[in-house]
Amino acid sequence: MVHGHRADETSLFVVYNGFKPIMPTRFKEHGQNFRERFQAFCPGRPTPHHLNPPPGPPEEMFIYLGLVATALEGAQKEDLVHSIVMSCIILFMGLAGLISLFWAQSLRVSQRLLSDSRAFASEVVSNLPEGLVVVGPRGEISFQNESAALLWGSGTEAGRGRRQGKDIPQEIRPVVRQLDTDRVITEQEIVCRAGGDREIPLGVSGARIITEDGRFLGKIVILRDLREVRRLQQEIKRKEKLAAIGSLAAGVAHEIRNPLSSIKGFATLFRTRFDPKSDEHEAAEVMIHEVDRLNRVVTELIEYARPSHIAARKTDLGELVEHSLSLIRHDLDAAQVEVEVDIPATIAKVFLDPDRMQQCLLNIYLNAVQAMPEGGTLGIQGFRAEDGRTGLRISDSGKGIPKEDFSKIFDPYYTTKNQGTGLGLAMVLKIVEAHGGEIDVVSEEGQGTVFTMYI
Repeated sequence: MVHGHRADETSLFVVYNGFKPIMPTRFKEHGQNFRERFQAFCPGRPTPHHLNPPPGPPEEMFIYLGLVATALEGAQKEDLVHSIVMSCIILFMGLAGLISLFWAQSLRVSQRLLSDSRAFASEVVSNLPEGLVVVGPRGEISFQNESAALLWGSGTEAGRGRRQGKDIPQEIRPVVRQLDTDRVITEQEIVCRAGGDREIPLGVSGARIITEDGRFLGKIVILRDLREVRRLQQEIKRKEKLAAIGSLAAGVAHEIRNPLSSIKGFATLFRTRFDPKSDEHEAAEVMIHEVDRLNRVVTELIEYARPSHIAARKTDLGELVEHSLSLIRHDLDAAQVEVEVDIPATIAKVFLDPDRMQQCLLNIYLNAVQAMPEGGTLGIQGFRAEDGRTGLRISDSGKGIPKEDFSKIFDPYYTTKNQGTGLGLAMVLKIVEAHGGEIDVVSEEGQGTVFTMYI
């Protein structure tokens, strides 16, 4: 196959091939018969040349076929253009696919990061120790975390979508209204009444939520529970009182005891010199009694101010309770107080100082007996707390502690008894804290009191 051009520059597509004519065998046979017959009929005449076979093999010949190539070239050009276009389309689609995969991967990564950020922010906000409340632009609560809901006793979901006047306590509303004019409010201390008669000291701060373009979205209020702060402040005050009492006791205790010993000695001498039925003998008795009482007060003062030294060892809690009860059995019987003891065998062995703990139990027992002048029940129950500590619960069915006195029961020298020194419960608290524990008191007037110690 060759390409060529005609004189008019028209493209040609030429196909050629060579061939040799082949004389058939039958033709040869017929030619031989014709020659023989010609010689028979025309003897002596030469045979015509067309009846003679050609000398040698036939010459090679060529056949040429020429086609106009204009349509073929046009088709080839169209195929080339089509191939180039299709290649460009496939390349573009491939690039688009790669870009789509990259975008899809970036979108998945962005969605995962956004989901992680939302989950992180949600967990942080939900588990903040401070209460967080978001108030919408129309005054409705759009969100409050669990800490805020617990502060005023409403469920987290229950507070959503309600008007602030129904959900936010009355004491906090002025702070929320103040955010209408102020961008930020620093912490203000208020006392919030929530859950009935429960008073909670709160530190309230807030800010307005404003976007970059100046749109107002709402208000955020942060509530900080100050009960633990107040407890620590009271503990510091109690420690300061204890330090002052210790300094006082160390300075004057021995100076007081020496004169007391002399006064008691002379009072005892005077008592022996007067008739037992005389007024002088009775005055000497009163003097001795008051000296003993003053000496007991000084002794308790020194004991309270002295640092606690705990000699802890494994102690059977049941035996300790029974032994301490035996020391006040006469007082229990005289007051017609019944005792109920429940110490499980699983917590029988406790690591503590039995002497100091016995002093602690006796002070609580005596307070309980004095709170039940007409008889009642003294309950003693041992248990294992959730955090693994040993607990001892002592309850009575007495008259209870008045609300106005409840916060002062562990203060030194605070007492409601005529003959009390006010150091009994103060010593109880000191002994429990020396063991690394804590004490909790629940009381209701007319219903009794429950002391719970955790060791």
